[in-house]
Amino acid sequence: MNLEQARFNMIEQQIRPWDVLDPKVLELLKAVRREQFVPADSKGLAFADVEIPLGHGVTMWQPKVEARAVQALALQPSDSVLEIGTGSGYLTALLARLSAQVTSVEIEPELSSIASRNLATHNIDNVTLQVGDAAQSWGGGDLTAACSRLRSRIMLVSFSSDWLYPPREGKELALAICRNGKPVTYVMIPSDYGHDAFLVEAEALGDLLHN
Repeated sequence: MNLEQARFNMIEQQIRPWDVLDPKVLELLKAVRREQFVPADSKGLAFADVEIPLGHGVTMWQPKVEARAVQALALQPSDSVLEIGTGSGYLTALLARLSAQVTSVEIEPELSSIASRNLATHNIDNVTLQVGDAAQSWGGGDLTAACSRLRSRIMLVSFSSDWLYPPREGKELALAICRNGKPVTYVMIPSDYGHDAFLVEAEALGDLLHN
């Protein structure tokens, strides 16, 4: 496999058509070697438009979903990021390259260990990895509490749909952007991975999140 051609095809055929056009994000996808975060038996799928199993019922998102999520967050170099679900560390690496610091919480010790090795290989040293149940450790399902526990400006990434009210079925991907301890914007990528994500401003968050 010509890795650079496969990477180019991934960006041009999957990611750009999903309206990921931010030059910073596109350059980041070239720089961070996705194939090095994929399990050895799935290397051939590193650039495919599929989810890749990591074990423990966890999968890597499709490349276009990862890219769309990173673009939606619009990270600044001064941002601190809380990521729930480290996985193989690939999304963690993308977040770390665009922000000041990332704290990533993973419930499965084996995955956290794998991510630690992957991040070290890429000389990414602004990430703190923790093992634990993030929903319990970071607010018990209450997004406002999760935001307020962290002192710095943060982004809360990919929390599960059971944080929402009413609970939603499917594999919806949710991003909550916090500023100064309060949720500001909620971004949902629908469970069918449809083309359009939608945003809900802070005033409507109370209707979507558990009290």
